[in-house]
Formats: sequence, structure tokens, C-alpha cells
Amino acid sequence: MESVILQSPLALILYGTALFLNLFDRYYKMTRGIMTLIATAVCVAATAYALVMGASMFECAVVLLCFLLLNMGVRE
Repeated sequence: MESVILQSPLALILYGTALFLNLFDRYYKMTRGIMTLIATAVCVAATAYALVMGASMFECAVVLLCFLLLNMGVRE
């Protein structure tokens, strides 16, 4: 079984953008969480795109759980 997310360049770009925005917000705390909201919207959009392209629910759940674990960190 091949991974739809790894085969789709647009999905990888969208997930990479969400990761970058999330890490940017964690490093520079001046955005007050706005970048986290934008990163979450981009991640949800990438997941919707992956589902439309035929990704399984398990494949999407793994990516979303990784994103959730990244967001569960304690803010100072």
C-alpha cells in the first residue's frame, strides 16, 4: 500500500508550511498564537486535500496526531 501523502507534492508542501508556521510561532513568541491558528488551518486543509486524493483515514490520523503532539507543548 502506497502513501498518498508522501506521493503528493502539494500535500507535502502544505504540511511543511504548517510545520514551519508552528515552529516559527514557538520560537518567536511575539505572534500571540495567531501563527498556530494559521498553521492548524493549513494542516486541516492539507488533510482535506489528502482525503480527496484518496488517503486512508489511518494515514491522515497519524499526521494529525503528530501535529497535535507538537502543539501540546507547554508555553512559557
